[in-house]
Amino acid sequence: MRIPACLLSVALICGCLCLTPGGGPGGLKTTSTSIGPDTSLLPDKASCESRGGRWGRIGLSPRPSCNLPASDGGKACSDSDECDGSCLADLDANEMEAARKGETLKKDGKCTPWMITVGCQARVEDGKVRGLLCMD
Repeated sequence: MRIPACLLSVALICGCLCLTPGGGPGGLKTTSTSIGPDTSLLPDKASCESRGGRWGRIGLSPRPSCNLPASDGGKACSDSDECDGSCLADLDANEMEAARKGETLKKDGKCTPWMITVGCQARVEDGKVRGLLCMD
């Protein structure tokens, strides 16, 4: 029974540890697989709101956390490295279906208005959308 418990622990840790230091508000930047900053630096509602953030549950998380505004929300982008948050593309119905199938689309996007975004999104990396990324 040790091996399955160990694997479960590793899976849980890997699912939670996806943030790295970098740029953006609070000195934090998302990685290519993450969708938000390390909100442990803003552990309470007052700290969060004093920075212009929204405090509460985000996505399916059972704990409340802080979602900070991105200083460049709405700016045109061709890669998430150009944004405090993420670079997301607006897709029409045909493009959405192609992305669901995993097709690569040449597309630019806009920087997200908030550091943390949830749901299924078309992330733009190197001027391309390579499928949809669903984060909850």
